[in-house]
Amino acid sequence: MMRLVKKKAALAALVAAAAAVTVVPAQAASAVTNPYKPEAVCGSGFKKVPGGVRPMRAGFPGGVVGYLYLLYNADTRQHCVLTMKATSLGTATTTQVALEVDSENGGGRGYNQAMQGKYRYYAGPVKLTTEGRCVRYTGMIYSVDGTMPAYAEGTHGCEDRQNWGFPGSPMGQGGSGSPFAPMDGNVPAMPGLVPPALGV
Repeated sequence: MMRLVKKKAALAALVAAAAAVTVVPAQAASAVTNPYKPEAVCGSGFKKVPGGVRPMRAGFPGGVVGYLYLLYNADTRQHCVLTMKATSLGTATTTQVALEVDSENGGGRGYNQAMQGKYRYYAGPVKLTTEGRCVRYTGMIYSVDGTMPAYAEGTHGCEDRQNWGFPGSPMGQGGSGSPFAPMDGNVPAMPGLVPPALGV
C-alpha cells in the first residue's frame, strides 16, 4: 500500500512539473510587440540597408523604446525611413521621422521630407528618390507625458565625409542649427514630391 501511495505522489509531481513547463511559452508569447514590419510599411522591393537599424533609447543608458529604420529599393532608387515604437504600443505618442538627401554637388542639404504626429505604432514611411546619393535620417519618440525624448539618427552612402555641407555639423550629430535639429512638424514637402503617407 505504501508503495502505491509513493507511486501516485511521484506521478502527481511529474504531471505538475509538466504543466509548469507548458505555461512558460504561453507567458512569453503574451509579450506585446509591434505588429508592423519595416519592409511591409515601406512596400515591395524595399530592404534594410547595412547599419540602417538604430535603437532609440530614452535617457542613458535607458531601455530601447523604438527603432529608426532605413531601407532602400534598388529598382526605384528610393530610400524609405520610419520610426517604429517598441513601447507604449497602441497609445498615441508624439513621434517624428525625417529623411534628407545630399545636394547634387555634394554640398549637403539638398532636399528633405519630414513628418511628426501622435502615432500608436510608427511614424512614416518617408520616401525620397535618392539616386544613390548620401542621405541622412533621423527619428524621435516622446514618452506618453511628452517628456524624455528618445532620439536616433544616421547616414548612408556618405563614405568618408566628416560634415553635412557646412562647418561645425559632424555627421550623425544634428546639433543646433542642423537641418536635423528637433522638428516642429511644419517641414514643407518639396515641389514634385508626394507627401508621405500618415503613420499609424
